Amino acid sequence: VTITTDSANPGDGAAPLTMTLYWGDYQYSCDNTPASGTTEYSCDSSSESSYTQDTANPYFLKLEYSTETAALQINMVNITDADGNWYAFDEFCIPPLMSHTMDNVVSGGGFCSE
Repeated sequence: VTITTDSANPGDGAAPLTMTLYWGDYQYSCDNTPASGTTEYSCDSSSESSYTQDTANPYFLKLEYSTETAALQINMVNITDADGNWYAFDEFCIPPLMSHTMDNVVSGGGFCSE
C-alpha cells in the first residue's frame, strides 16, 4: 500500500497515520508519521499477518489519523497485490450520512452522489 498526500496539507509530524489493508485472508498494517517534506508513505508485505476474512467485505483499507493541529489530504492510494495487479484510488467522497460531520472542511462539493 502506498499513500500519496498533498504537499500543501502534509500533516504535522505529531500523529501517526496507521494504514491497515485487509486483503482476503491477510492483513498488512504499519504506521507512518506524515510531516512536511514527505508526500509518500508505504506499507509492504513484511507486516503481513493472518486474518479471519470478513465475507461481506474481504478487501478494504482502514486509515487512522488523529490530530487537531494539521490536515492530511490524501491524493492517491495505490495497492499492488502478490500477483502484480495494481489498484489506484484517486477520487474520494464523503457519504451523505456523514456530511454533517464535515461541514467545517467541505464547501460546495466532495460529497458522494446518491
